[in-house]
Amino acid sequence: MYFAPMDEVLKQMQSDLAALKEGQRETNSALNAIRIHMVAMAQDIQNVYVVLTRHESRLDRIESDLEAPKPRRDGTAKNAKFMKWRSELPALPS
Repeated sequence: MYFAPMDEVLKQMQSDLAALKEGQRETNSALNAIRIHMVAMAQDIQNVYVVLTRHESRLDRIESDLEAPKPRRDGTAKNAKFMKWRSELPALPS
């Protein structure tokens, strides 16, 4: 039975460990790239939600302005100026 000298075994172990460490570094950098990408996507999604909320708020204001005029205490309508302007528009062709 043949046994390799101890220094050869240790040199082989050292090179194997160096290869493992290099593989671990590559894996860590790939995971960091994925993590950065995920953070960027989460920020993009948050920005979309902010814009959607802003549009929803604006649509709610527009809808409330387009509803039937609500009388105020002084007898005028809430959106009397808009209703006057709208009544002055030419009729759309059918």
